Amino acid sequence: MKRGKQAETVFASTRFFKIFLLKKTRHIFFCFSVFIYSQNGASVL
Repeated sequence: MKRGKQAETVFASTRFFKIFLLKKTRHIFFCFSVFIYSQNGASVL
């Protein structure tokens, strides 16, 4: 019983970490894109 509960908790935390990491990566990628765009925005436009 306890072992199953522990595995469930580990799975939940891993899932949360993956979602958190995905959001972080997307945020960093977004900021990077904005930075690149602002650097050569005039030439792009």
